[in-house]
Amino acid sequence: MKKVEKKAKPEQNTLNPFTSMSALEKLKAQQEVKPELSVALKLEVSRMPLKNRAHGQEVAETLEEILQATEKGLKKLPPR
Repeated sequence: MKKVEKKAKPEQNTLNPFTSMSALEKLKAQQEVKPELSVALKLEVSRMPLKNRAHGQEVAETLEEILQATEKGLKKLPPR
């Protein structure tokens, strides 16, 4: 008798969020303009635990947007 081998599902790559995104989500993520983080913010994000790093990156980008808008004297954040 032939043994039926179960095909193992490929493991999800948690380091690459694009692997689990649909085509529309990938397009939206690529079109989004993200600010360049300062060296201090990059260092703080790199110190975070790996499982919290994506959230920390998003918070750092938002903070950088607020800082840049304040430096320019804007009363509102520019649209993303």
